[in-house]
Amino acid sequence: MLSENSFQDAACHFINPVTVYCFLDILKKQNKKSVIHTAGASALGKMLIKVCKSEGIKTINIVRNKKYFSALTELGSDCNLDMTDKDFKTDLAKVAKEFDASVCFEAVAGELTNHISNAMPNGSTVFVYGALSGFVVNGISVGDLIFRGQTITGFWLTAYMKTQSPKEHEVMYQTIQKGLKTIYHTDTKEFLPSELDKAIEHCNNTSSVGKALFKFN
Repeated sequence: MLSENSFQDAACHFINPVTVYCFLDILKKQNKKSVIHTAGASALGKMLIKVCKSEGIKTINIVRNKKYFSALTELGSDCNLDMTDKDFKTDLAKVAKEFDASVCFEAVAGELTNHISNAMPNGSTVFVYGALSGFVVNGISVGDLIFRGQTITGFWLTAYMKTQSPKEHEVMYQTIQKGLKTIYHTDTKEFLPSELDKAIEHCNNTSSVGKALFKFN
């Protein structure tokens, strides 16, 4: 780890930053200029906005509450959508067409995966990497898969990293470590080991504010 990075930075340097780096790797290899992301207000979502902005890739971020819109826009989000809005599906289709967004990283599953696939241009891909609504994807149209060329696939970080060479891993970790205080930064809140209940409550209720870390000294 670079000497200027703290232990707090190091504690947060793997899962989210590496996932975001790999998402960017997919987008760059496919020469994409825009992306849809669900759980847009999560720590990973905020990081993805910053990283994509630094690469000139526009982001469409889906959340469950408009209260997150302002903060995401400040980070560089190009479009924010509230999945609870009555016009959500119509608005999503309009924005997906406007941005030519043919890749989505999807953390919710359930019916949302299908809504997104329906809204995206023909030949689009939805990468499902989480299941915040439960481990089922509902309502996928066979017609969309056959006649529109839509693809819904899983993304597992461990499997994706196995497709990369040791040199690619070296470059990835060097890039992430250099950005731990900027685009790959994660906000944190520290707890003592005796405050386990408070840490769990923080994760359950305010995880978008920052990750919970335990302080042992």
